[in-house]
Amino acid sequence: MSEKVGNVEVLIGGASESSDITGINNSNTTNGSIGSSGSAGTWHKAKLTLQGDLLFITLTDLDDPNSFGGIDGDKPDNVPEPVASQKRTVQIVKSDNSGLGISIKGGRENKMPILISKIFKGMAADQTEKLYVGDAILSVNGEDLREASHDEAVRALKRAGKVVKLEVKYLREVTPYFRKATVLADLGWELQTGFLGAQSGFLPQNGEIDNTSDKSEVLLTNGPDTRSITLLFCHLTRQFVCKEPNTIELHSPDRLHSLIFKCSSEVEAMSWFNTLHTTLSILTDGALNHANKVLGDVLDLAKIHHVGWLMLKIDQGKQEWEPQFCAVTDHDMILFQDVPWTKEAWGNPLVFYPLLATSYCSRVVNSSAKGSLKKDEVITMTLRCGTQEGVAMCVFRHDTQRDLAMWVRVLVQGAHDAVLRQQEVACYCEWRGMESKLLLHHEEGFYLYAASSTANNGLGRLLWSQPFHKLKMSSDDGSRLLMAQV
Repeated sequence: MSEKVGNVEVLIGGASESSDITGINNSNTTNGSIGSSGSAGTWHKAKLTLQGDLLFITLTDLDDPNSFGGIDGDKPDNVPEPVASQKRTVQIVKSDNSGLGISIKGGRENKMPILISKIFKGMAADQTEKLYVGDAILSVNGEDLREASHDEAVRALKRAGKVVKLEVKYLREVTPYFRKATVLADLGWELQTGFLGAQSGFLPQNGEIDNTSDKSEVLLTNGPDTRSITLLFCHLTRQFVCKEPNTIELHSPDRLHSLIFKCSSEVEAMSWFNTLHTTLSILTDGALNHANKVLGDVLDLAKIHHVGWLMLKIDQGKQEWEPQFCAVTDHDMILFQDVPWTKEAWGNPLVFYPLLATSYCSRVVNSSAKGSLKKDEVITMTLRCGTQEGVAMCVFRHDTQRDLAMWVRVLVQGAHDAVLRQQEVACYCEWRGMESKLLLHHEEGFYLYAASSTANNGLGRLLWSQPFHKLKMSSDDGSRLLMAQV
């Protein structure tokens, strides 16, 4: 299992799949710009440590007050000076079925006042524009909270009603602590359960971390400014949300969270990408073996041959892509909106395409002579998939030529194997105004029968037959019409 350590910048509080980061500011500033979502994130200096199936992210600038621009929407110097020196009364009117929109910390048991630690954007408290992270809540609707425990303060806020009057005083000295906590809370994600019931990672037996030989380094990475994420089934990609060539992206298996890392150069970004890609491939192979042991009843005893993330083109006229988690079984190519973490999820895919009716059409690889992708150039794979509504054209994007080759091999081999198992397929059709039945045999070729008789094992009179090697060309209209020249 690969191990790697390096320094990067990580975007906090603004990266998601729905965002489009169209530009990165210079390295002497911390704010990133989000194009489509309108919300800003903050770039923080970080140390990355890859160990086994975990990626440790240690923020190295949390003690720098200038590193908190954009968190909670206010910088320390945005708090008016009179606010910091006097008590204030702020009235909040809650909307129906909505809370105040604040988080609190502290309390008597912690020898701290009740403090606002986070203000949620767009909610009632935020709409007043008169509350700040670091405000101490002295009273709620006249009820004194200066000696309250945390639980007592929570109860007081919950029973306050629709109109809430808070007496507050801003404590500047605690603001950096809560800003640090806010940043760390937005960093990474946690998986609530193991994949298909497995409670551990999928490290190979000969690649597990030696927990005794290097404990000092493991303990070092688990410091107070560090978060770790499990890499299993994360979506690793480049230039999806962020278009800069020196960045890499990790999206969570449920597609709800994202991490964007900015490296010192494009070469360094590719080095991290390749290392993470190798680790993810090893983890995926282990998870695939586990899935084949427990999903037989869900997949009608079909074996899963390959799984992973693909980018599906959602608008053929534009470069708009949506991540899909895909699996190829003995019979089908299955697409999911996110990683199917349970048996129930595997039984409810977004769509599935039978391999028997799926055709690999073309690949497009735009790359330099050295094999690295140029900016704005992509690797794509086009499939034609037969459905009840006609032929669906699917264009998938890959991050590497290695990924493209793997998916093409699995799909082509899967289609060939499906044909060998089925041996022949038949469908009713119309030929020269006559109701007919077209039969395709994997060795013998085409047979067309009249559909009006039940003789000859349910087939009508043979109208014509041709072996496959006589087929010069074929085409279709994507719906009902098939043309074959023999």
